[in-house]
Amino acid sequence: MELKAMTGKHCDSIAFNIFLVGGIFLLWYEAFFVLPSYEPDTVRYVWLHYIVAGWLAFSIYGNMYKLKTTDIAFRTRRDDYGIVNKPRGWKYCRMCLMDTPARSHHCKVCKVCILKRDHHCWFAAGCIGYHNHRYYVVMVTYMVIAGLYCNLFNSDFVTSVTGGFSVMNVIWFLGPHVGWLLGYLNTYELFVYTLSSAGIIMTVLFIWLLVIQIMQIRSGQTKYEVKMEIHNYGMKQQWNVEEVFGEHSFLVFLSPFLNSALPGDGIVFSSAD
Repeated sequence: MELKAMTGKHCDSIAFNIFLVGGIFLLWYEAFFVLPSYEPDTVRYVWLHYIVAGWLAFSIYGNMYKLKTTDIAFRTRRDDYGIVNKPRGWKYCRMCLMDTPARSHHCKVCKVCILKRDHHCWFAAGCIGYHNHRYYVVMVTYMVIAGLYCNLFNSDFVTSVTGGFSVMNVIWFLGPHVGWLLGYLNTYELFVYTLSSAGIIMTVLFIWLLVIQIMQIRSGQTKYEVKMEIHNYGMKQQWNVEEVFGEHSFLVFLSPFLNSALPGDGIVFSSAD
């Protein structure tokens, strides 16, 4: 158990640093490498692209910051919370040695019970739970937008480097290192092919993560509840949305620092049955 937790921590650290450094590198690549490569007559309103890049970076890393600095753990014993009899859905955690609320689960990596735990996010190096779910969903949304924006913006640039669409180009996108080792690609082409291929793969991954979250929010379920086919807490769709984003709903997409109070405390939930 301890070994798995330590391995998880190492994976956390690696994935988080890849996300952090990779994102900063991507910002440099798009703003200071790709954009200047276009002719002035080809790309108009260059300043607007810089504003968009800055806004996307602020939205992604701002929500990442709030996600990581928001306390989502349950550390208070049931009797200290003022509850004498164990409510429905509560269970005993043998790791924390105390009763924990319904929908909470213990994370072996974080070593604590998480309120309304959805999953452990390696790129965020932490769990997604009741109080930081909003930041995760908004962050992933902006990662999808950034991915689509970059891939579409890069299309002409990549085409100019690769020479257009062909069967061989598709092969090099799938394995650029093979083309480089065989001498078909030079180092510069390897660089562009690798980043473009990684950008497409990551965008598809982000879209998949966002679709999962949309489906769970609509049904009012966590990842565990979807897996176990638990439908006890799904309310009206408007309520499900508010339980994630808070009283200001989709206005939270404007800024990660906008206060949007959640309707509950992550401990007591209304049942749909």
